[in-house]
Amino acid sequence: MLRCEGLQHHYAGFTLGPVDVTIDRGRLAVLVGPNASGKTTLLNLLAGLKSPSMGSICLDGVNLSNTGRRERAGKLVALPQRPWAGEGMTVIELVRLGRLQLGRDDEAIESALDQMGLLTHQSTPLGALSIGQRQRAHFARVLAQAEPKSMLVLDEPTAPLDPVWAQRAWAVLREHVASGGGAVLAVHDIAIASAMADDAWMLHEGQVRCSGVASEVLAPDALCEAFGQRYEWAIRSDGSRWLVPAPCSETSDAHLKRPGQSSE
Repeated sequence: MLRCEGLQHHYAGFTLGPVDVTIDRGRLAVLVGPNASGKTTLLNLLAGLKSPSMGSICLDGVNLSNTGRRERAGKLVALPQRPWAGEGMTVIELVRLGRLQLGRDDEAIESALDQMGLLTHQSTPLGALSIGQRQRAHFARVLAQAEPKSMLVLDEPTAPLDPVWAQRAWAVLREHVASGGGAVLAVHDIAIASAMADDAWMLHEGQVRCSGVASEVLAPDALCEAFGQRYEWAIRSDGSRWLVPAPCSETSDAHLKRPGQSSE
């Protein structure tokens, strides 16, 4: 379990928190909210990439501030929003970085490459790949590093991917959760988030406005309040429901205004 209590972070006049949330193994949580609401900062804190100004983050009851990267390498695996890698680095060299603190595991590396469709590109320099292919390589690094019980902290991991590979990435995450791991990720695709997530946190202006079961948090009224955009349930041909933005003609000027924004 990954839990934060009284978590706060102050920077450049912005305050995140206090935040009190929990990610359980066997659950996939999505973090949603408008741009600049603090999603990336919260995920960086949860991943141990930044230190909080106040509060604590504990993984299985142990405060992250008391653990080193090697100690938590296989337990807590992060994918930042803008992951860095040298242009001349090859795909397999990047994926091997996931095993740097854990010891080489060729089987795990090959499996990760295979899951992201990169076996034929493993010797390709990252600079020669498309943005989507490069993101798949970073995702493969996460898979090579992850253990069955790992907690994954991912910042918009599917944003650069085409629909086919985005769907595959979600399937891989669901498989990881089903095997006993946990995951939290920031997303902007409300429809897929509502369909794939177990839990959801809605962040607005540095505050978690609501958290809990995804079907309750990702409700049209709550989304309209957070985003200033109406949402509605759409019925697909197979009978399933997807949460989608209402047509522009059904969205009044009032709905387009963010909470607290003047109508003048």
